[in-house]
Amino acid sequence: MSEAGIESSPPIASAEAPAQPNDAELLALGTKCLEAAQRDDLEAVAADHALMTGKDNPNAHSPGLFVGEGEVPMSADSVYRSVDVRAIHDLAESGVVRGAYTATGGERAQTSGHTTFWNDGNPDKKASFKGKGPYIIEAPKAAAEAGWVTADKVTAIHTKNPAGEVVDMLGMARQAAAEQAKPAAETPATQP
Repeated sequence: MSEAGIESSPPIASAEAPAQPNDAELLALGTKCLEAAQRDDLEAVAADHALMTGKDNPNAHSPGLFVGEGEVPMSADSVYRSVDVRAIHDLAESGVVRGAYTATGGERAQTSGHTTFWNDGNPDKKASFKGKGPYIIEAPKAAAEAGWVTADKVTAIHTKNPAGEVVDMLGMARQAAAEQAKPAAETPATQP
């Protein structure tokens, strides 16, 4: 636990990202992120991160270099962050989108600061997945410009399922939660 009371992520045992999860694992991880979005302490978590890092807004966004056809349609009103599964677990645990440096206390990072890098959405292009087991976090550009992007501001977490189809893990979790919330189908009363 840091001096600001923020728990850091557990140490990463391997530099390699794990293999792509199956549909049930994607739903479970999406559900954890959805639960993080429903926390009532996200403003305090963001304030604690600002205190810990000295950054009220750690986000930097700029036009991305989108080469090739891409697979995830983009909006000009959104920003996109390509990450591996460790960042998705970190979002579920911490409640905020953090760069690797912040999430691991500098132990696993290609940067030396608390900046979280995003690409601006370009509706004329599609975002591409990078590496094995990739994920793309999508959030409103306004949220990234306002400060720490908390889990409730994340609009989608795109990835590929084992069949190679692009899916939104948060959308999967929202749909599953809506299905569970539906009242049980009423059965006709039996006549005595």
